[in-house]
Amino acid sequence: MRISKSFSARLSATILLVTSILFITAIMVVSYYSHKLIAEEAIKSASNVLYTTTIDINKTLDSGLSKNILMTPPIFTTSQRKL
Repeated sequence: MRISKSFSARLSATILLVTSILFITAIMVVSYYSHKLIAEEAIKSASNVLYTTTIDINKTLDSGLSKNILMTPPIFTTSQRKL
């Protein structure tokens, strides 16, 4: 299809082309930065969950270890008694 040689048709086609390029560029920039922000938030959230879980595990191990030490005597094997 051939665009007519009138000024209004050429002006409309040029404006359409420029606005399309600007729109596509804007969508790409917004997409890039939103992806970057979402990735940072996901990493922060996962790090916080991991840190909390690590603290909970350490508390459980520490409380269980201290209870085991106080309540039951250590069990030695014959190879450990020689040391």
